[in-house]
Amino acid sequence: MANDNQDISKLLVSKALLLITIFTNLCIATWPTSNISPLRGHYPPVFCKMSHVLLDTKDKVFKYKQDPTSQNTYDSSCGAAAGIWSVRPDDQLDSLTCDKTYDEGYVFTMYFFFGSNYFHLHYDMMIPLFSELRNKDKGTKIVLMPSVESVRLQAMYWETQAFRDESKYWYQMLKVLASSHILLPLDDRIHSNYGNICFKSISFGTPMYSSKDKGLILPYIQFIKEELGVRHEQVTKDKVGIIKRTNRRRILNEGELVKAVSSITSVELVDFSGLTFKQQVEKVQEYSVLVGMNGAGLMNGLFLSPGAVAVQLVPFRADVNFKEFGVLLRNRGPYLEWHNEHAELSQEIPNDPYHGQSDTTVQVAEFIGLIKKALQLVNSDEYSDKTEL
Repeated sequence: MANDNQDISKLLVSKALLLITIFTNLCIATWPTSNISPLRGHYPPVFCKMSHVLLDTKDKVFKYKQDPTSQNTYDSSCGAAAGIWSVRPDDQLDSLTCDKTYDEGYVFTMYFFFGSNYFHLHYDMMIPLFSELRNKDKGTKIVLMPSVESVRLQAMYWETQAFRDESKYWYQMLKVLASSHILLPLDDRIHSNYGNICFKSISFGTPMYSSKDKGLILPYIQFIKEELGVRHEQVTKDKVGIIKRTNRRRILNEGELVKAVSSITSVELVDFSGLTFKQQVEKVQEYSVLVGMNGAGLMNGLFLSPGAVAVQLVPFRADVNFKEFGVLLRNRGPYLEWHNEHAELSQEIPNDPYHGQSDTTVQVAEFIGLIKKALQLVNSDEYSDKTEL
């Protein structure tokens, strides 16, 4: 009888252990519910952080498990971000497996075909993401996933060709940003090369940041130069670079200005189009003064040598983003800004009531005075940040 009781006891213990094992395995296999944290974003205006998300590359959908006790969903919480990337709850996640797992993922748009340029790539993509990535532990497995919108703030365009040619400057910028992390563009190639990609944490969009924050902008400049292998050294000799523009907001008398400046210092007309990202940054190291009409090429002024002067020209009464340029360029060092005050020197473009496309004939005497002032500010601790001269 005693033996029978012992056998029964052993059987009960064995069953209990089996049940515990089964329960433990079920708990391990169960996909966790996602936490959704909408924060202020730079672009789009909501920066949406989520935990425990799976990218189904076959369906091209980010999937998560919704807390059944909460009404907090990606669509209801993440506002503008919800219209760009396909993110939806899925109650079948427990049956899926992860082919690849990352600690963190960053999904963002560079909107390439529909408005992206050198300014927006830095201002809307590179700088805000750098602010998020710069203090990450080196052991964290992070993947960056750039995407392209079909239309601004509308569903992403999986068939984009933007990431096919790695020689393009925007792809070079992405590789620099990724640095030691993994770069995985979201386009139609992902379907054939990957299965289910799982993320312990993932963010959609770019975080809010302050372009007035020198503690961010100066480290960003140094990071870019270090990654590209470009020296960050004080400017040693005077040379003026005048940026050539070819499509809009042109300087109509650039040849005349080059000739006039050549009488006081070395000068050249510089065309950044066709240069690689590294070549653009390397090129501006030649100048003690870089002058440009408001536009993408002037963004290279960020990477001037310490002590060099950036000069922004603004068309007549133009409603353009000159303030954003001014804030960034002031952060890195000496800066001047000139606004055309002569209506007769502005060549207006039809159907442009805000004068944002106007070409300008720059008054020569004013330009020479501007250049002389800039040359005086080279390597100066005290410099002007006047908005108009």
